[in-house]
Amino acid sequence: MRIFAGDFVPGEMDGKPMSQWMLMIMALFMLIPILMIILTLVVPYDIIRILTIIAALFLVLFNLAGLPYKSLFDNFLIVVGILFNIVTAYYAWIWSIS
Repeated sequence: MRIFAGDFVPGEMDGKPMSQWMLMIMALFMLIPILMIILTLVVPYDIIRILTIIAALFLVLFNLAGLPYKSLFDNFLIVVGILFNIVTAYYAWIWSIS
């Protein structure tokens, strides 16, 4: 969406050139939801419950640190993501296995 909105310069972040390390860190952040899905299938309940709460709250803080964005759609999508992460942490907190 940022490509079509014209809100970015390729290869730059905040007006500075992106390094390979910055790109690698971005890739690792994108792996968090994928890892959580896989770990949900293979890790015992008590452990995955704690990991889910930690990951969701970390993503909330990470997204809050980036607000506000220039574009309305960016702010909207970040707020929706924050809400979903809060709901995920809440359900992981209250969920119990009978």
